[in-house]
This record gives sequence, C-alpha cells and structure tokens, in this order.
Amino acid sequence: MNKMVNLRYPLLLIILGLLTSFSPQNNSLLPSNTSDTSAMAPGVIKDKKRCGPFIFLHSVAGASVSVAQLQPPSGGPISVTTPTLPYYFGQFANGTYRITLTLNSHMATDGLIAVVAQDGTWVSCKTFNTGVSFISLSFVANVCQDYRIIVQDNGATCP
Repeated sequence: MNKMVNLRYPLLLIILGLLTSFSPQNNSLLPSNTSDTSAMAPGVIKDKKRCGPFIFLHSVAGASVSVAQLQPPSGGPISVTTPTLPYYFGQFANGTYRITLTLNSHMATDGLIAVVAQDGTWVSCKTFNTGVSFISLSFVANVCQDYRIIVQDNGATCP
C-alpha cells in the first residue's frame, strides 16, 4: 500500500504542474509566434505537429462575448456559451471559416472584429457601430498557422 501512495504523490504533482502551466497570459492584439503556448489548451502542443490552423478567440478593451459560434470548412458549427477568453476553438482543416459572436451587452463605442495571423497579418477585419450586439465575419485559414479572432470596442478601426 505504501508503494501505491508513493506513486500517486508524484503523479499529482505532475498533474498540478500541467494545469498551472497552461494559464493564458498574453492578451495582445498581435498574435504570438508558434512557440508561444501560453493561450493553448492542454494537448494542443501535440496537435501542432499535425500542422493545421489553430483558432483562438480574444477580447481587447473589455469586449465581452456571451455566445461564440465557429463554422469550420466542413462539419457542423462549434458553439460556446460564455467562453472564458482567450478561448481555444481547436485545430481544423484549411478553408473558409465564419465566426459569429453575440456580445453580452451593446457595445458602448465603435469597434472592430478582426482575424490576425500569427505573423501579424490582418486576414480579415470588419468595423461595427455603437450599440451592436451581434457580429459575423468570414475568413480563410491556412495550414500551419495560428489565428486570433480579436473583438475590440474602444473605437478601433480596421487598417
């Protein structure tokens, strides 16, 4: 029995270490490079070897999302209610995506929704006016890329 207890303790420490190592810390508008795993869910590092697009949802300047729905190129939509941001949607195939967001409250200022690739390239961007509570945007994602969907409500405009 003592051997069993001794084996459980190191396993518990490893699990706790893994859980604390995946806390998101970077909420920057520009995405990080592929070696940054701060916003990834457990298991994503293994998945990156398959080299598919990785889709993340971020909020900047207080934009709050109540429902996020991502329609990948194939299969049904993925819906998340009250996602904790940054939210990792997962790894998918390359192709055309559509993101639809329902905001918790009407935006107090004009803003934007943008998709930014890991190299800082703006893939797609759409501005919205004060009072908007529903936003939708299409974008094309390629293999071996991270994409960050940014919602910003502080009067930002698309480049």
